[in-house]
Amino acid sequence: MGATKAPFPFSTSIPLISQAAEKIRLVARMSSSMMRYSRYAGTPKAHQIDSLRQARIEGFISQDQWKDINLRSMLYKKHPDRVLAIEVYSVPDLERPSFQAATSKANDFKPAAVGDEFGPSWSTHWFRITIEIPSYKDKLEFHWDCNSEGMIWTEDGEPIHGLTGGHFQDRRVEFIIPRSWQGRKTFFVEASMNGMFGCAQCLDISIGGPHHPANDIIQPPKADRQFLLETAELVEPDQDAWALYWDFQVISDMARTLSSNTWEAQKCLGTANEIMNVFRRDDHSSISACRSLAKMLLADVQVDRERSTLVSAIGHCHIDTAWLWPFGETKRKVARSWATQVDLMDRYPEHRFAASQAQQYKWLRADYPSVYENVKRKIKSGQFIPVGGSWVENDTNFPSGESLCRQLIYGQRFFQKEFGITCKVFWLPDTFGYASQLPQLLRLAGMPYFFTQKMSWNNINKFPNSTFNWVGLDNTQVLTHMAPTETYNAQVEAGELQKSVSNHGNLAEDKHSLLLFGNGDGGGGPLAGMLERLKRFQSLSDTIGAVPRVAIVDTVDEFFEGIQKRTQGGKELVTWHGELYLEFHRGTYTSQALTKLNNRRAEILLRELEYLTSMALFTKGHEYPKDTLDSMWEDVLLCQFHDVLPGSCIEMVYEDTTVIYEEVMRKGAKIREEALAALGAETDGDGLRPSLLNTLTWPRSEIVKLDDVSGFSGAQLDGGSKAGGGGLVAVGSEGLGVTDLVGVPYTPVTVHEENGTFVLQNEHLRVCIQGGEIVSLVDRGVKRELLPEGVRSNRMVLFDDQPLYWDAWDVEIHHLEKYQYVEPGKVTILEQGPLRASVKVEQKISENSWINSIISLDAVLNGPSYTNGFNDALSQVTVECECEWREDRKFLKAEFAWDLCNPSADYETQFGIIRRPTHSNTTWDSAKFEVVCHKFANLDEFGYGVAILNDSKYGFSTHGRTQKLSLLRSPKAPDAHADMGRQRFKYAILPHRGMLNQSAVVRAGFNFNSPLQVVPRCAGLPRIFVDGGPNVVLETVKRSEDGTDLVMRAYEAYGGAASVTITVDLKLDSACRVDLLEEKMEDLEIQSTPTGSAVSLCFKAFEVVTIRASVVGI
Repeated sequence: MGATKAPFPFSTSIPLISQAAEKIRLVARMSSSMMRYSRYAGTPKAHQIDSLRQARIEGFISQDQWKDINLRSMLYKKHPDRVLAIEVYSVPDLERPSFQAATSKANDFKPAAVGDEFGPSWSTHWFRITIEIPSYKDKLEFHWDCNSEGMIWTEDGEPIHGLTGGHFQDRRVEFIIPRSWQGRKTFFVEASMNGMFGCAQCLDISIGGPHHPANDIIQPPKADRQFLLETAELVEPDQDAWALYWDFQVISDMARTLSSNTWEAQKCLGTANEIMNVFRRDDHSSISACRSLAKMLLADVQVDRERSTLVSAIGHCHIDTAWLWPFGETKRKVARSWATQVDLMDRYPEHRFAASQAQQYKWLRADYPSVYENVKRKIKSGQFIPVGGSWVENDTNFPSGESLCRQLIYGQRFFQKEFGITCKVFWLPDTFGYASQLPQLLRLAGMPYFFTQKMSWNNINKFPNSTFNWVGLDNTQVLTHMAPTETYNAQVEAGELQKSVSNHGNLAEDKHSLLLFGNGDGGGGPLAGMLERLKRFQSLSDTIGAVPRVAIVDTVDEFFEGIQKRTQGGKELVTWHGELYLEFHRGTYTSQALTKLNNRRAEILLRELEYLTSMALFTKGHEYPKDTLDSMWEDVLLCQFHDVLPGSCIEMVYEDTTVIYEEVMRKGAKIREEALAALGAETDGDGLRPSLLNTLTWPRSEIVKLDDVSGFSGAQLDGGSKAGGGGLVAVGSEGLGVTDLVGVPYTPVTVHEENGTFVLQNEHLRVCIQGGEIVSLVDRGVKRELLPEGVRSNRMVLFDDQPLYWDAWDVEIHHLEKYQYVEPGKVTILEQGPLRASVKVEQKISENSWINSIISLDAVLNGPSYTNGFNDALSQVTVECECEWREDRKFLKAEFAWDLCNPSADYETQFGIIRRPTHSNTTWDSAKFEVVCHKFANLDEFGYGVAILNDSKYGFSTHGRTQKLSLLRSPKAPDAHADMGRQRFKYAILPHRGMLNQSAVVRAGFNFNSPLQVVPRCAGLPRIFVDGGPNVVLETVKRSEDGTDLVMRAYEAYGGAASVTITVDLKLDSACRVDLLEEKMEDLEIQSTPTGSAVSLCFKAFEVVTIRASVVGI
């Protein structure tokens, strides 16, 4: 009989009776009979030295100098002669070609070898690999490490597996050879010359830690970085050795994590040391003996879904849609990560993987259709779980209320259309704070649950809750869970499982928690080792306890539904009212000013386009440009990703966003022109006076600029112009729609100089300016000086801005301690009335930077007024700025001080107003030294107030009586040139009589951002009026997402009830109140009017209401 082939390369024909086996038998004999206590002492036995045993454990599976003799030496058998050829085609010009283009016969593939370097940063290199697969081998792996990311492609162009090189914890270099591959086989590696976290230097994480200058991932990318091909080999894994590896890893992890004076820690420590004593590198049978020792703790490693758990685990792969890499690289990250997870699901049927962001699914569908089909297959089987219901994991500080709605609308509709799924869990684990209107909008979009963990990043106060009801601005609540592990990139380690309980803020109400495991930020997702560890920890919790029981949950919905059931529908949970203010990353309110300006402009443009095109549809049968508007919205929503709009990405991303916004504006100009033409705009012919477009529902009068002011009495001609030339005119509009351009009467404004003080004055205000700073602001009607005695306003202040680490992200409270005022500048009179008076201010910030401002005051117009229903408006002082900004870690703010007293100030937020403290009584108060506002911030007291309006700024602070509008920052990482160069922005000072809720400040903020527009002569446009409630704002007028209905969205803006009637110059057939997805909630009664139809409805405080109506004849 012939010799039988050894099953393992280390087996011998005669099994050895090792000391390990003898010890196990000895233990068995000892436990089977009562041991006699000996009279005489035997061999002396000392206390174990725990620190030495711990250090010894580390060396058993480490990759350091012991790797040639420790357990790692038995994990693989290498087959160096089986890699037959490595060839490479280096793609020129940082392009990312398709498989077909890259592997074309026209491309020159050249020989390559381990030890070669490839670059530069962001380049792509396609490697053609030829291997020989032995016919007698069942399980083989190909290992590839070029210290970069990559994708395995089959010879016929199917992407099947992602790779991540390097030496960080997210390393994934192994590709399991499919069993169907036999003999000689060729495949491709698409290698992207960037690491998981982009192209910062990142030499070696073992040198100095992640924040060492050589390894700091948030530093600007190194343009010429080279990537070393370290590994390209075919290997045969030893399955038994790997099983022991996972056993030992979990046991040693427990020994490290548990307190050393507990019996559980000593048991794990003792077992780990016993395993090392039994292990023999040259005796494969010792592995079985070692595993027998491990099973005393781990029992049989198996998955048990039936038993109750405290920790519900689910795989996750957080992929920043852009961050330290551009959008184009994210598309490849998604494909690499998700293809790998599909493969992992095939090998581990219990694996469940949650992924958010509809945009990423859409990219995958377009660029990697085969991977997308595999994902759909896994969604159908219940293993791949879409979550989140939003277009991207968006920022919630800066997008408008309507943008937040569209994130949910576009996200949910995509998941419904593609997978038949409506997400129930809103998923924002990494966004920098959460706006107070989110709970209402989430419930209107079908999502009663919310998951995050970012509040754990607070650096002043620890957020107290883990599982709670988050109550929004209008009192709507969502059931919220924040992972006690404080990460969405858990590695499935003992410390994380313990933290799931020890750090849980609401154990009294519900002790369960969610564990998101997998590598993230730059993608990747769970590794096989994480799933292996998870199974073993489940067994450990059954044998010695010490860690909570953990198991994979089928869906995230199931986890939240369990909480809801156990807490009587959430009634037993604590509540948190209002915004979830993150005490961190406050610098993002100001970083990347151009992107924030473009976002604001794009939101306003889309609002106007939807109104114009829907009216053209309903009155003229004009084809509604739904596809184009959708593409524009999707681009704007993409740029609202939580690293992009906040300003914390590399420079390449902002080069992309600038192009994206330019394209949005180009498309918008074309749509606007076509819609106006359909509505009857007349662009030909002499003497046609243009029309006036008001995109807001209230009446107002403003000053507009015309190329020809002939026929207008009281016009203010441009400098040097003669009668009939261009200039300014005062005009008025009664509300939303197009009207004739008709002048309105006014009381003029003047300007003069008095001994170096420049005085702007109209019927309402007297403004005195010295060196560009306001030294007096008087309300002439009530004879009230608004400035405290001896104090100036509109002062430019330059702060030192050096955070603790996160440069573009953070401004810390200590920046308030180190600042200097910009010196007053040269002032000259620019415009002298009668409609507008202005002065130009020139100030030098530093040797490299300057700011020029135009401070203006308009005449008091006596036409239609936006203050109907409120106290009479005052005039506003407008400041238009042009700045050359060339600073290094400086922060520029405009400072205002008022003779007002209030312990809180008001800030516009999405669909409402939020109040925040002006004092520092507690650390919770002082932590809000920099906060978010939208179009205005307001400080008032009984009878009077002042609001600061802006066109693109979001950072603000109010300390006592002093307000500061944040203008510009100058961080140097991750974008070394952030905000450098020319900047333009404007803001305004608006005094008002009465407190905020008695004033028209909300409308003034809209007016400032959406002024009256001069358009070609137009026959008319259906009008829409909101009557009965001045506190209700009609935000959106559009066509329905499906069908051809009219959709209008309005909200209550001040925090009180309202009853309104919305009148439309269209005949409506039916109307109903709908949710954000435009599904019917209740029918509304239609009232007939002489020109159209009306609907009446009631609003609660800060309530958002959407109406869907069928238009007769459409």
